Amino acid sequence: MTGPFPRIYEVREALRHDYPVTAEPAELIADELEARMDRGVVRPRGEASHRFALAIRDDKGTLLGGLVAETRWSALFVSAVWVRPEMRFVGYGRALVTRAEEIARARQCEVVLLNTPAHQATTFLLKCGFEVVGELDAPSAGPRTWFARRLDAPADE
Repeated sequence: MTGPFPRIYEVREALRHDYPVTAEPAELIADELEARMDRGVVRPRGEASHRFALAIRDDKGTLLGGLVAETRWSALFVSAVWVRPEMRFVGYGRALVTRAEEIARARQCEVVLLNTPAHQATTFLLKCGFEVVGELDAPSAGPRTWFARRLDAPADE
């Protein structure tokens, strides 16, 4: 060590431990991780994260379509949207996205983000007002397309 301050590698070496990395069910640590991540973070809208799911079911309770999403840091992150193949092109997908956006606006979100395999739903998402913001070709999963939409931007009719 030279001077009054240790070199960064000396600090890192002094802090180094051989702690194992383990896989755990998300629900066991998600709340604690979010709380720790949020400490000291200035949220533009002051909201906590909120995960939700939407469903469309027929009279018998059969799932016709659904959406899973989370609001966090003024954004709506959609992780899944699905409509039964025989029920597509009749407005259920748009109804799910519209309802999710209503929830996001109520939680003061400004943007919607999602990704999908490149061959799925591109035309639908573009008609809903999304823009392609990125593409990634993952060797094992194939190409993926990333979409975003500002909540103040209108969807195409």
